[in-house]
Amino acid sequence: MPEIVLPRRIIFGEDAGEGVVGLLGTLGARKVLVVTDEVISRLEKYTQLISSLKNAGIEVVEYRSVPPEPPVEIGEEIAQSAGDHVDVILAVGGGSVIDAAKAALVKLHRPDVEIRDVAPFNILGIELSRPILVAVPTTAGTGSDASYGIVLTVQEGDRHYKMAVGSLEVVPYSSVLDPGFPATAPHRIKVGAAIDILSHALEALSSNNSNVFSDALAEKAAIIVFTDLKKALEGDDEALSRLHLAATMAGIAFTNSGLGLAHAIAHSLGGELGIHHGTMVGIVLPRVVELNMEDPVVAGKLERLKTILEKAYGLPVKDSIVGHIIELYKRVGQPTGIKELGVTRDMYNDIVMKMKDEVFHDPEIAYAPIIPDPERLEKILLDIYEPR
Repeated sequence: MPEIVLPRRIIFGEDAGEGVVGLLGTLGARKVLVVTDEVISRLEKYTQLISSLKNAGIEVVEYRSVPPEPPVEIGEEIAQSAGDHVDVILAVGGGSVIDAAKAALVKLHRPDVEIRDVAPFNILGIELSRPILVAVPTTAGTGSDASYGIVLTVQEGDRHYKMAVGSLEVVPYSSVLDPGFPATAPHRIKVGAAIDILSHALEALSSNNSNVFSDALAEKAAIIVFTDLKKALEGDDEALSRLHLAATMAGIAFTNSGLGLAHAIAHSLGGELGIHHGTMVGIVLPRVVELNMEDPVVAGKLERLKTILEKAYGLPVKDSIVGHIIELYKRVGQPTGIKELGVTRDMYNDIVMKMKDEVFHDPEIAYAPIIPDPERLEKILLDIYEPR
């Protein structure tokens, strides 16, 4: 029987410290493990958050060393740093930090479980048990604060790829959305994160497991990216706040629908290429959307989105939604081909030949409305080298 899963509470406002302290007071939490990275830990907003917790009499243990592409072993390392009687894991960061915290959540509850074995149909028995997970996302993009996914990096010999696993039991109990955090991100991170929102929204709309609930959130999230991203990059605080909400909306959408081929490709090739996930999935997205639109149901949904953008929001008329995607990329500086990132054709072709089979092993491909045969997949992978 289908079910809809989302965070128990979503708190939105300018003061994350106040929101978190209020939430922890409601929960009666006395000890918190804060998981973050070195960059976030130096921000004034982060230090203010930690001060708010300590001033409220909450014991704080900090793990500040999550790397940009955390390895599969990170959960066990964080769990070992926690000590005893942790009530809440508080993840303050982008997708890497939140995913690392999810892995730690699993390991604190179930040290016997390998992260590779976490899957929707493998019952962990940890839901609503302490410690619970609370997320404070610092980028307007990943949706990890509302999703079931855990994406970690695996190194096996000469293969370097991102492993995507997940369980509805690791969806954070609460998401605290403070738009002041994404305001501190560099321009390129803001762009990559927002394009990640768009990829989540369009793949959720296209998923063979989509539903009315996920479609509504995904469609609105996509509209916000198309209409507000450029304004947010130009310093419009209200636009950035809407993007921050859109990231969580898209995260809820894809948690309840699944993603698809664009993410399967980005997971498989992005780690090997060392490319930011949002940038990588953005490059892949137009080609995958073109493939997905061969499905008449998907074509109808994306034609509706195109019509809304043009009729209700005044965007110029395009032949398809792909035209709007490419135009958005050019307006905000999102690459449209791997070549723009300085990767040579020979190097890229070698990586494609080595990693292409991994795409079919990624769990997100199960939600693709059209799964290409190996020859067509190889053509898509080779085509994304050249800019559009």
